[in-house]
Amino acid sequence: MQVSRRKLAFTVLLGTLTLAAALVLSWFHLFNVRPNERFAAVFARGSQLYVAVPEGSYALRVTESMVQHIGGDADYLWLDERDDNEVHLYVVQLRDGNARRIGGVRAAEDVGSWAASRCGQFAFHTNLAGSQLYVHNARTGNSELMAERLAAVFMAQGQDAAFFTRRESGAMMLYRVRANGEPERMSGVVEDVRFFYDNLRAMVFYSAAGNLYALGSSGPPVFVAENPEEVLFEHYRPGGNLYMLKDTGQPQLQLYVYDGVSVQRLANAGQLQVIAAVRAHGRPAALLAYENEDEQDPRGWRLAMMTELGPREIPMGEGFAGGAQWQAMFMRTPQVLLTLESNMEGATFGLHGYELLEHGISQRRFLGTQVMGAVIGRFGAYVVRQEIGGTRMAVYVYHRGETMQRLVNDVHAYFLAPSENALLVLHDVQEDTTGTLTACVGAVAHHIANGVQAGSVQAGNRFVGYVNNWDNGAGTLWLSNLGQRPPVRIADGVTAILAVN
Repeated sequence: MQVSRRKLAFTVLLGTLTLAAALVLSWFHLFNVRPNERFAAVFARGSQLYVAVPEGSYALRVTESMVQHIGGDADYLWLDERDDNEVHLYVVQLRDGNARRIGGVRAAEDVGSWAASRCGQFAFHTNLAGSQLYVHNARTGNSELMAERLAAVFMAQGQDAAFFTRRESGAMMLYRVRANGEPERMSGVVEDVRFFYDNLRAMVFYSAAGNLYALGSSGPPVFVAENPEEVLFEHYRPGGNLYMLKDTGQPQLQLYVYDGVSVQRLANAGQLQVIAAVRAHGRPAALLAYENEDEQDPRGWRLAMMTELGPREIPMGEGFAGGAQWQAMFMRTPQVLLTLESNMEGATFGLHGYELLEHGISQRRFLGTQVMGAVIGRFGAYVVRQEIGGTRMAVYVYHRGETMQRLVNDVHAYFLAPSENALLVLHDVQEDTTGTLTACVGAVAHHIANGVQAGSVQAGNRFVGYVNNWDNGAGTLWLSNLGQRPPVRIADGVTAILAVN
C-alpha cells in the first residue's frame, strides 16, 4: 500500500511532536517539577551571580546586588546593582532564552528606590533624588515618567500599584498609580499616610479633614471613621483588623475595630492602661488591662471580643499576667488565645490556651511547660520547648483542642516561610556547621535534606533553597518546594543564595 508524501510527512511530524512531548514530561518528572510550576533562584559563585531556572543556570551581568524580586511564575527577575554610591536596575525575562544568555538588560540608572509588580512585567522606580516616579515595562523595554515633584513614595515588591504624595497649592495630595495605568488623585488634602503590605496586598490608611480612610490597590477610598482619637497602627496586619480609640461624647473613650467592612465598638477604654495583644486576622479580639482606680473594684485584665451577640468584655480572673514575665498572642486559626507565663525572669514559660467560643471563652487550659517561645503560622502555633536536661529544644505544633504534637527534635534554628504556611527547621546540627532541614506544614513534618549548611537556607513563597556538601567555602545548591516533593539539584560551587521564588 502506497502512502502519499504529504501523509508520510504528517505522520513523521506527529511522531516527532509526540516524542518531544514525552521527553518534556519525562524531564519534568525526572526533576520533580510540574510543567505549570516553575522555579527560579539567584545564587553566587564567589563574585559572579547566576540565575537558575528549569532550563539551566545563567550568569548575570550584575556583580553585586542587595535586592532581588522574582515575578510571576518565574517569568521575570529584577535586581539592583550596587556600584559605589550608585544603584542601577536590571531585568531578565526568564522565559526568553536570549535574555537568559546575555544575563539581563539595564532598565534604569541611578535609581533611588524600586519595586516590581506581582507578574514581574513592570517595575516602579524613582530617580536618585526621589522626586520623580517611573514605570519600566520589561516586555517593551520602555520607561515612562509617571509623576514629578513627589513628596513621598509608598511601594513594595510584588504589588501592582504604588502610592505617592505631592504638594499642590500648598496642600498634600495622595495619588495611586497602577503599573499599566495613569496616576489617579485619590483624595484632597491628606496627612499621616500609613503604608502596609504583605505578600498578597498593599493598603494605605490616611487622614483627610480629621477622618480616617482606607485605600487599596484598586477601587475607591473607603471611609473608616470620623475623627478617631488614636489609631493603633502598630497592631495592624494587611487584610486584618484595625483598632482605634474614639471619643463618642461618653465619659470614657471607646475601643473600635474596623474589619475591612464596617466599624464596630469593641470595648470601653476610659482607664485603658495597656493593650497586650490584638487579633489581627479573624474575629476581632483584644487583651486589655485597665487601671485599678478603685481597690474595691479592680478591673485588671479583660478580653474584649466580638461574639455572635455583639461585643463582650470578659474578666480574665485574679492572678492573670501576674508572673515575672509573660506574653500573649492570638492564633489565626482556630479561635484561640495563647499565653506564655513565667514566675521568674529569664526562665522558661508555661503555655496556656483559651478557646474563643461563640458567647465567650473556655476555661484556661494548660498546654505545656519548659516553653522557650512560640511562632504563629497560618495553620496553628509552633511551640519551641526545652527537652529533658535543658540542653536541647524541640518544635511542637498546637492546632486545635488536642494536646501539642511534637514534630522535630534537637532544634538549632527555625523561621516561618514568607507565606507563613510552613515553619522551616534546622535540627540535629553537627559541630554548629551542618544539620537536617525539615519543613513543618500544619501538623506534618516534611524531611527535606541532611547535611544542610547552617545559615544557607533561603525561603521564598513556594520554594526553599539550601546548600549542602559544604567544602572550602562552597557547596551544592538545591531547591525544594517546602518538602512536598524531592529536592532539585541546581548547581555546585555555590557560595551564597540570594533569592528564590
